[in-house]
Amino acid sequence: MTLGRWTAALLGLVALTDLFAVVTDHGMYDTVRERAAAGAAVIDVYTTHAENQLMVVAAVAQAVAFSACGVVFLVWFHRVRVNAEVFRPDGHEMKRGWAIGGWFVPVANLWFPRRIAGDIWRASARAGEPRSEALLNLWWTLWLGSWALGRIASRAYDSAFQGDAAPVDAAGDGLLWMMASDGFDAVTAVVAAVFVLRLSAAQHEKAVALAAAVAAETAPAAGVPAPPATPVPPHGA
Repeated sequence: MTLGRWTAALLGLVALTDLFAVVTDHGMYDTVRERAAAGAAVIDVYTTHAENQLMVVAAVAQAVAFSACGVVFLVWFHRVRVNAEVFRPDGHEMKRGWAIGGWFVPVANLWFPRRIAGDIWRASARAGEPRSEALLNLWWTLWLGSWALGRIASRAYDSAFQGDAAPVDAAGDGLLWMMASDGFDAVTAVVAAVFVLRLSAAQHEKAVALAAAVAAETAPAAGVPAPPATPVPPHGA
């Protein structure tokens, strides 16, 4: 549970930096609208220097938070995959190494992690208990949407701000895309945090239940000494 809480906390940090980016995007957007209202056809870097500096700070904060979160998330994801193999050794289509490698293979990373997460999700449910995959599907859909929207927004913004000056219409459109992308990413991070906490809690509950079942099965009869060995539960996630 501890690793899961740390992962969720860092996802929360990612969401906060995304919201900070939305604020800085909006500050730049307001300046662009003021220039457009004044009849300007272009907006230059000197007019928007202060707003641009804040956007740079926000971008750096996002990069740092995302990098730190990415490392911890991968460690957590691999850990819950290992735990799931203890719960259900025959319920996994892919080797445990893909829990990390699957995120880095181009094209395949659009569905490999989802397949692995699905196996983990089902293996972590209690025996005979149907488990809805709605949260899992929502998280993965938002993740793919955030990935696609981020690339669209970056291209729109970069094409508008190629030199020292940008057309106000193109600049406004690029900033709207950036605000939409950063806001969408914040929502994705929050849903991911909920997914992490739910899956970690499910694995913890299943480990406790299995340990209790094993203890009940191996409990000695009255007057018979207990065996010295005890089962080792899965790693905490």
